[in-house]
Amino acid sequence: MKKLSLGRKFYVGLVFIFLYAPIAVLIAYSFNDSKSSVWNGFTFDWYIKLFQDQAIMTALGNTLIVALLAAVFSTILGTVASLGMYNLKGAKRKIIQTVSNIPIINPEIVTGMSLMLLFVFLGQILNFENGFVTLLLSHIGFCTPYVILSVTPKLRQMDNHLFEAAQDLGCTQLQAFFRVVIHELLPGIVSGFLISFTYSLDDFIISFFTSGKMQTLPIEIYTMLKKRVSPKINALSTILFVIIFAVLIITNISGAKQEKNKESNNPGKGKRMLCFALALIILLGGLVGYTRCSNHTAVINVFNWGENIANGEDGTLDVIAEFEKKYNVKVNYNEYESNEEMYAKLQNESYDVIIPSDYMIGKLIAEDMLLPLDFDNIPNYKNIADEYKNLPYDPNNEYSVPYTWGVVALCYNENMFEGEVNGFDALWNEANKGEILMFNNSRDALAIAMQKLGIDPSNPTKEDIDKACELLKEQKPLVQNYVMDQVYDLMECDQSAIAPYYAGDIYYMMENNEALNYCLPEEGTNFFVDAMCIPKNSENPELAELFINFMLEPEVGVSNSEYIGYASPNSAAVALLDEEIRNNTLIYPPKEYLDKCYMYSNTPADIYNYMQEKFIEASTS
Repeated sequence: MKKLSLGRKFYVGLVFIFLYAPIAVLIAYSFNDSKSSVWNGFTFDWYIKLFQDQAIMTALGNTLIVALLAAVFSTILGTVASLGMYNLKGAKRKIIQTVSNIPIINPEIVTGMSLMLLFVFLGQILNFENGFVTLLLSHIGFCTPYVILSVTPKLRQMDNHLFEAAQDLGCTQLQAFFRVVIHELLPGIVSGFLISFTYSLDDFIISFFTSGKMQTLPIEIYTMLKKRVSPKINALSTILFVIIFAVLIITNISGAKQEKNKESNNPGKGKRMLCFALALIILLGGLVGYTRCSNHTAVINVFNWGENIANGEDGTLDVIAEFEKKYNVKVNYNEYESNEEMYAKLQNESYDVIIPSDYMIGKLIAEDMLLPLDFDNIPNYKNIADEYKNLPYDPNNEYSVPYTWGVVALCYNENMFEGEVNGFDALWNEANKGEILMFNNSRDALAIAMQKLGIDPSNPTKEDIDKACELLKEQKPLVQNYVMDQVYDLMECDQSAIAPYYAGDIYYMMENNEALNYCLPEEGTNFFVDAMCIPKNSENPELAELFINFMLEPEVGVSNSEYIGYASPNSAAVALLDEEIRNNTLIYPPKEYLDKCYMYSNTPADIYNYMQEKFIEASTS
């Protein structure tokens, strides 16, 4: 064998580094004793916490079950379809083959949206929602063409007279089909099965549109990424990589042994045993995920922001697990990235408890999408402090119970920022050009500009938006980037000097970087409240009220506040918090400061769309 020259070896090495360096970094950070990208020591804790995370384990079980069933059904359908197409002649075969290839060529987002619209239409007629069945049907649909692609070449390689020859030797038609034809096609069938399983396991886009309230692992990972890359995701990715790597090694070793033993009586036994073992592991893994919900008598569907409830980490209470244990109820817990995403999902799916922000609650009330609450079933409502009642979005306290609150503040690096930080003027400080971050969010970015201009951002006009847009255009050359959750890594790793963000998140960023400090803008800022509501299409409103009441228990409120980092409207919970947190003006600003703050209102659709349009214009100019 010709040896590779030094230059070629170097080139091959660079290729492998390019391919595997990101994976190596991911594996390394799965052992980082910190949630941030700043290395803080070695630990195995994230692997332990991964297997204790009920949401991830349930999503993993869902994913494995769907992938296995989709692979089985698509393999059967694809094999039968291949045999049928093979027996067609001329133009008919070409037409059918072209049609079968469309799902492969078609962009997944188009496939996902079209399937969602189809299921919504059928759901209105047949009275069902997106969920396990729609997800499984979608996966079978996009996996089947891959099986056809795998089996068809084997059909072309097979002798056309093999079936008749088997019958001439005494086989029945059924025996000839299964013992001869299927045996010849088996490599293609197995390949199709494995490809289908892999694509189903990995799919996000189509699953996102068709899964309804059911969480798969890719969707769960996506929701976890909305705030920052959790080390649990790194740990999970590491485990998946190691398993796949091990399977590849075992498969290659098995193949090598078969090559050496071609004359043995059963050369394919090792590979068949491997496939059987993998299928068994997959099935058992899926069953593990489903056994978690088999002992519960009722189900409640909760829709919340990402990382917005205590899950047992950092010594906090695992709120969902505790509620399930106490009331023998299964909680289907789903997460969203924005109020607008939650609103869109609510159009076609039913949830029992949602936790939107103030202005969105006003919108839902105006559109008659919320149920009035029966406060006789929520006795712990007495724990809510009076200053968080009768707020503008729900002036009569009919539809919502406050969950958390906070303000928008400024986070700045004392070692990097040049000048004083007293208010939003600091975001226009030319001395810090290229080190300023700004909200990648039309509502918050335009509101900051309006405040700088002395305009009330709570209910803006198009003229107000135009003025704010011009100010943002002036700021654009100074801005390093428009961000949302990317702010964590940029500020914690000393890559940016200043950023506006939400107080609770700034609090945790400061814990990961001693150079970070905060400023409550002297001109006032946005005061926001997230509150628990029950949608009008709730299937179990009484259980929803039980959940809301549980969330108002002092110990639960303490755990949520400590984990999330935002202020609690629950006076009984606040009394139990550490004095350091209670006296922290970032989390609990004084009343005289809050009096200067504003709250967003339900913006009319035409104004909101205009805000979106003008922000895009300002941020891309």
